[in-house]
Amino acid sequence: MRAPVILRSTAFRVALLYAVVFGASVLVLLAFLYWSTAGYMARQADATIAAEIEGLAEQYRREGLERLTRVIAERIRRDPQGRSVYLFADANLNALAGNLDRWPDAIPDADGWIEFPLDTENTRGYARARRFVLERRLRLLVGRDVQELHDVESLIVAALSWGLALTLALAIAGGMATSR
Repeated sequence: MRAPVILRSTAFRVALLYAVVFGASVLVLLAFLYWSTAGYMARQADATIAAEIEGLAEQYRREGLERLTRVIAERIRRDPQGRSVYLFADANLNALAGNLDRWPDAIPDADGWIEFPLDTENTRGYARARRFVLERRLRLLVGRDVQELHDVESLIVAALSWGLALTLALAIAGGMATSR
């Protein structure tokens, strides 16, 4: 069975090539939009966590274990929604202070970041955190609830997918109309 005449025409082939090139261009543009928005939010969360780790480590170096424990308790008190995640633990990973019950089982990536399910009395979702080892093998885990970031990323991916599909559909329809 032969393809309809319209599909074999040079004009349709040129229009189809245009649709592919246009679709690829849109895909690159949408990928950049994703990287710039979701990536920006992720970098902001990482910078916040890194700054908190540095501040808490400095409190520990200056004034010791008791001060660090008080500072963590104060930060938890000022964050009733539970957006920040803290766990100060001994060498055996027993909790000394913080708003997590236990050390997460997540394996860190190459940069030392971990993501794990978050289930506290205030929050359910995902957390992104970084661990830090203090003197005497004490461990500090500082993170943020990133469920909102995951939700935004999913929303952006869905919108970009629909946008790409619509762009390709309109380009093909335009190519068919042009070849007629």
